[in-house]
Amino acid sequence: MRTQKKTVFRDPLAAKVSRTIQRHAMLDRDDAVLVGVSGGPDSMALAHLLYLLAPRWNLRLGLAHLDHGLRPEAAQREAALVHSFGQYLGIAVHSARIEALPSGGSLEEQLRLRRYAFFHKTAVDHGYTKIALGHQADDNAEAVLMHLLRGSAIRGLAGIPPVRAPGIIRPLIAVRRDRILAYLARHAIAYAQDPSNADVHFQRNRIRHELLPLLRASFNPSLTRVLNHTAMICWEEECWLEAHLQPALTEAIGVSDAQRLVLQVPVLAAWPRPMQRRILRMALRQWQGHLLRLGAAHIEALIGLLGPGKTGRRLHLPVKLTATRIQETLCFQADPQPRRPGAAALPQLYHYDLRWPGNLPLTLEIPEAGCRLHFDMVPAPRPEALKNQDQRQILLDPARLQGPLSVRSFRPGDRLRPFGLAGSQKLKTLFINHKVPRERRCRIPLLLCGNDIIWVAGLRRSGAAPVTPDLRQVLRVWVEPWEVH
Repeated sequence: MRTQKKTVFRDPLAAKVSRTIQRHAMLDRDDAVLVGVSGGPDSMALAHLLYLLAPRWNLRLGLAHLDHGLRPEAAQREAALVHSFGQYLGIAVHSARIEALPSGGSLEEQLRLRRYAFFHKTAVDHGYTKIALGHQADDNAEAVLMHLLRGSAIRGLAGIPPVRAPGIIRPLIAVRRDRILAYLARHAIAYAQDPSNADVHFQRNRIRHELLPLLRASFNPSLTRVLNHTAMICWEEECWLEAHLQPALTEAIGVSDAQRLVLQVPVLAAWPRPMQRRILRMALRQWQGHLLRLGAAHIEALIGLLGPGKTGRRLHLPVKLTATRIQETLCFQADPQPRRPGAAALPQLYHYDLRWPGNLPLTLEIPEAGCRLHFDMVPAPRPEALKNQDQRQILLDPARLQGPLSVRSFRPGDRLRPFGLAGSQKLKTLFINHKVPRERRCRIPLLLCGNDIIWVAGLRRSGAAPVTPDLRQVLRVWVEPWEVH
C-alpha cells in the first residue's frame, strides 16, 4: 500500500477518476472533502484515490464512518479498519454510531437518512466543502433497472447522479466494480465484505446476482455500459428541462413556506399532462428537499385532484405528507405534530386513486402500509387453478370493473360482500376472525371499484368481477411487502 503521490497518473484508474471529476466539475481548488467510508471495497478505493489526487486540487481530506448498529462484531472490525486506514494515510477520521435503530417504514431508507444526516453534520462541524461517496457504475446500472421495474419516470432512469446538491460528489460513478477490486489488489488495500450484499431476498441483490447476469449472458454483454450511458443522457436532459421549466414552476407556486406548499390549480390544469407531472415533482422536491418514496402512482393521483369536482378530496402521501384540494388550490402540508414519548402511534390513513383503464403494468407504493400493489394483465388460469388461489393476489374480469379503482385504508363501518357467500360482512368482523391486531388493520390495503370494496389484500375478495372459463386475459393484482434491509 506504499503508493507515492507522484506516481498517481501511472495508475489508469486514477487517471479515469480524474477525468470524471473534471467532466462534472466535482472539485474546486482548495476544497475540503469528507469521504464516506464504510470499509467496503468501493469506499476504501475512493478514499485512496482521492488521497493520490489531492495534490492536483490541493485538497484537505477527512473520512466519515457510521456504525449502523446492526452487526456489532463486524461493525467493530470495519471501524478499526477505517481508523487504521485513516491513520496510515494521515487523514482525520470522524466516526459515530446509531444507538437506537429507527422504527417505522423501510429500515434501509431510515438508515440512509441517518447516514446522510451524519455526513452533512460532520461536514458543517469541521468545515468540509464537499462530501464524496463511493457509488460506482455497477451500482448505477442496478439503480436504473430497479427504477425501471418500479415504473419510474425519466429522473429514475437517470440513475445515481454524479453530482447532487448540496456538495455531494461521486467520483467513481464511471468505474466498474471489477476495476475497483483490481485497483485494491494492485495497492494491497484491505477492505471488508458485507455478507448482506449476497442475500437475494433483497430486490437490489436479486437484480445484481440474478437479473443483470441473465441479461448480460442472453442479450447484451455490455449492458452495464449501456445502462450507464442511458442514465447519463437522461440525467443531462433532466437537468436541461428543469432549468427551462423554472419560470413555469414559479408561476404555479402560490405559497411555499416551512408549513405548507400551495399550488395554483388553474395554472397546473392548463398545461399538458407531462408538464403537470414534472412541475409537481419539481415543486415538491424544492419544498421538501427530496422526493422520498414518491412514485409515479402518487403523481398520477395528485393530477387526479386537478380536475373539476375534486374540492375537499385528500391524499395521504409518503413521509407523512398530505395533499388537499381546496377550491382552486392544491395544498400540501407535513404532519406538524410529533408524537409524545411513549404515546401510541396514530394509524396512517391513505387514499390513492388509480387511472382505470390505464397503462399496465403498474406498481403502487403504499408507504403507510409498508407494501406495494402490482397491477398487470395475465393469461386466464385454468378453472382448476382457481380453486386454490393465493390470498396475496386477486384475479378480476377487467370488463366487469365499471367504476374507478382506488386503494385506501380501513374505515369504521366498512363492509365486504365475500366471494361465494350471501350478504355482506363487516371488515371489523373479518379482522377479528383472522386475528388481525387492531393497530395493524389500517395498514391492510383495500382495493375498491367505485364505492365497493372488492379485495382486502391478503385476506378476502368480494364476488365482484369474477373470473369465468371463457376469459382469455384477466387483471391480476398482488401485494408485495417492502423488503427490510
